[in-house]
Amino acid sequence: MGFEFLILALIGAILGTILVLAYRLLHVEEDVRIQELTKMLPGYNCGICGFPGCNGFAGKILEERTTDLKLCKPGKKAENFDPISAFLETLDQK
Repeated sequence: MGFEFLILALIGAILGTILVLAYRLLHVEEDVRIQELTKMLPGYNCGICGFPGCNGFAGKILEERTTDLKLCKPGKKAENFDPISAFLETLDQK
């Protein structure tokens, strides 16, 4: 009975070590600016803009530095688009 427990504990330790190593080796840093832009978007993740959710659209905005935000149909100018334009202007100043 004790032998089976040791084998299972050893398998668990090995698999746990593999998971930790995979996490450290395969970890991808996401751009903090994309997260900031995603918070400024409406957050419906509807896909009307043609991107897989607001995070994808935020990446496209940041990549192209576009202020043409008409693709986001649920977004409102004062609530979403004006803060995004101001955010992009501060990025361009840096």
